[in-house]
Amino acid sequence: MKKIYLLLSLLIITSFSISAQKQKKTYDYKVFAEKFTKFTRGDFISLMGYDKEMNYISEKTGKNLEELTKNRKKHYQTIKEEVGKTKAEGLLMIYKNAELIVKQEEPIKVADIKIFVNSGEQDYTFTLKNCAQTNTTWVLGDAAVAEGEMFKTEQLVDEPLPQGKFYTASLKFDENLIAKPMKGYYITNDNYKINAVILNDNPNNLESNDVNLFIYKTAYNEAGYTKSQANFINQISKNKIKAFYTGNNLYVKAIDGWFILLNEAPIGKIASIVKTSVYTTPGKVEKTDLIGKPVRAWYIDNSGNKINAVIKYQGAEQLQDMNSTFLLYTTAYNEKGFTEDETNSFIGILEKRKVKEFHWAGNTYYWSNPL
Repeated sequence: MKKIYLLLSLLIITSFSISAQKQKKTYDYKVFAEKFTKFTRGDFISLMGYDKEMNYISEKTGKNLEELTKNRKKHYQTIKEEVGKTKAEGLLMIYKNAELIVKQEEPIKVADIKIFVNSGEQDYTFTLKNCAQTNTTWVLGDAAVAEGEMFKTEQLVDEPLPQGKFYTASLKFDENLIAKPMKGYYITNDNYKINAVILNDNPNNLESNDVNLFIYKTAYNEAGYTKSQANFINQISKNKIKAFYTGNNLYVKAIDGWFILLNEAPIGKIASIVKTSVYTTPGKVEKTDLIGKPVRAWYIDNSGNKINAVIKYQGAEQLQDMNSTFLLYTTAYNEKGFTEDETNSFIGILEKRKVKEFHWAGNTYYWSNPL
């Protein structure tokens, strides 16, 4: 009899264990919501779902797997930009509670997950739109919305740009403000004004639709400002906006490009930049003690992307030679792990014609268009 009781006990324990595992198989939306808030401090791309989740959604809904995978990357950037809006306000995302707003049950459950979060004495909500429940977890959907008084968004009236004289002008800029994050704002294509700290870039870059806007947490003249990469939040494509303000200038999309709006009178004047006074001759800023050493830098490629890199420092003569290349490394000369044996850290070359601008050893370099 003891053997029978023991066997029955084992069967009961085993059944309980299997039952418990099944209950854990589908994550509770609150668990998923809290995980998202924690992951925003780093990278939350894993919450967009892996291949197995994409396969499950494809099989259940009949949607094309390749299209789902492609959209996953696009939706990640959309949600990341909304997370960036909270960081631009200096907000933390500390989980308090969550609410599920079901939009459909079949063939898979789709819902908005509204997260109630806290940052110090401030409360706000962050809603994850159109999340999908698989057989193992939840995955992020196609968008997100941060809502609260601190975001200070305002609906604008969509009025046409003043019709007037469009002309080309030479403008002088304060070179002390160039390449510094400054308080400003941008106007989205659906007419929302978003306050942000925007890099006051080389004016030619600001008027180029191919170079993104770079968004930071703290302006250069504010308490807590740092030049480190930790101050950078994200970048926004100019295709998603119709105007932006930084460096005491308002840039608007008009005709076939971006222009500086000189005034907003009934007869509007819009200036296009053909010449600026912000360029620095490389020979004047050459740091001879760094020549030949790999140093930390970042550059903007021809697609407008900001890329961090370690580049061997060049003298002024070689720097201005557009037929030469940049040499790329993994470790800077003053970082732990650096070795004089270049074979240990050399990773390749970068053609100068693929670079629009680069920031190197405390200086910013631009390729100026000839007049």
